[in-house]
Formats: sequence, structure tokens, C-alpha cells
Amino acid sequence: MVEREGATEAAGERDIVVLVADGQRLFAESLGSALAHHGGFYVIGEHPTNGGGAVEAVMRHRPDVVLLDYWIPGMDGPAAAHAIASWSPGPKVLILSWFHGQIQVQKALAVGVAGFLPKSLSLAQVAAAIGRAHAGEPLVFAEQLSNLVADIDQRYDDALRRGELLRLLTSREVEILQVLATGRPGREVAAELSIALGTLKNHVHKILAKTGARTQLEVINMARHEGLIRDVGPPITPSAPRRAMPQFAVVPAGNGKQQLPGSPSNR
Repeated sequence: MVEREGATEAAGERDIVVLVADGQRLFAESLGSALAHHGGFYVIGEHPTNGGGAVEAVMRHRPDVVLLDYWIPGMDGPAAAHAIASWSPGPKVLILSWFHGQIQVQKALAVGVAGFLPKSLSLAQVAAAIGRAHAGEPLVFAEQLSNLVADIDQRYDDALRRGELLRLLTSREVEILQVLATGRPGREVAAELSIALGTLKNHVHKILAKTGARTQLEVINMARHEGLIRDVGPPITPSAPRRAMPQFAVVPAGNGKQQLPGSPSNR
């Protein structure tokens, strides 16, 4: 195989050059062979079985699209995709997975992959996904998109509930939270507020009861997030920001007639 910049001499002018990297070599070879016979693709003969090998193979072959196993040994799929994304221009990366939840989907999309596809898709669906990714369309399978939307809806509902609960606080309780947010010891906070330490603790207990927060740190960050108190420093505990929902072309759910080669019946 003679290498050239970005592809191979064996690839047709309009063929999409594809690299398949998967922890299961048989699956990778079978999928690669099926795509090659499908038409419109030139599949690189090397099939890395670990994340580091996938990154190195991309450097050597410069494919257009990489099909990358989420659970590939060593450097996992998202980590390998992040390394690949550091090159410009780089290939489009599609993550494949047998089993996953919304955490895995979000982790993959967060590093900028072009899409997340379950391995239960038909060959026709994978081929269509490769074409769309190559054309610059982000992809996510309908089931995963539904889970992501449900998660965003839940976060939105939680935010509304937080705002309603915080509005139950009195002006004095908000003042107490503002001083507590400075992170100073309880005795110093009580002294600044001109109250006894025991009284301060009672106020904190009432604030937690009203807001449903489990700890003082949690309610302080809730108040910061809602703009109820001034931001006098970084959040004391990590607070996940609300992010806009990315726009994805949806791969429709459905049973294709031709399943991916090597797909287990149950996993």
C-alpha cells in the first residue's frame, strides 16, 4: 500500500477513506470487509486493537473517517478521539459501542466526535452515518438522543425547582449565605453577623430544610448558580453548567435487514 497525504493511492477519487479500530479484531476486520464491498469506501487494511494504536494509525494513514470502539483497551475511545481531534485538519471520528448509557454518550460527544453509534445498527445505517459524518453532519442514534433530551429536561426541571426553593429564604438567610460563601470559619462568620455560633447553626439548619440541600456547600452553590448571592470566589464543589443542546442529524431507529458482521445476539 503506497501512502500519500491524507489517503492512499489505492483509494478512488470519491471513495471515503475509513479506518476501523476496535478491541475485537474479528469485528473490525469483518466490518471493514463489509464496508469495502458496500461501495464508496476505501478501508485501510490496518485494524488497531488499542487506543494508542488507533491514534498512531491515524497519523500514518490520514483517513477521512475513523470508526472507533468506545471500550477499546488502553486509551479508551473518547481519550483517543480527543488526541485525534488535536490535529487540524483531522478525520471525523464515529464512536461505536455494544453497551452504553447517557454518561458514555455525553463523554464521547464532549470531546468533539462526529457521532455515537450503537453496534446494533445495520450495515446500511453505518454506511449512511459515515457519509453524513464525512459531509460534516454530527450524528447521534435516535435512542441516545432521546436519553440526552430527557437528561436536559430533568436538569431544567431541577433548576426551576432550585429557584422556587431559594425564593423561600428570608433576606436575613440570604445575607447569612453570602457571608458563609466567603469560606471563613463559623466563629468568624457569626461574629460578622453579630450572632452566636449556635444561632448561626440554627439558621443553617433552617436554610437546608427550606431548600432541600444536603450540605452547606451545596446550598451556597445553588444560591450562586441562581444569582441569589454574589460570586466571591470559585464554586466550592464542582457545579455542572447547563449547556446548549447540540444539533444532530438523527439516525432513525429501525431494524435493518443486514446486521453488522460479528454482532452477538446478546451483549
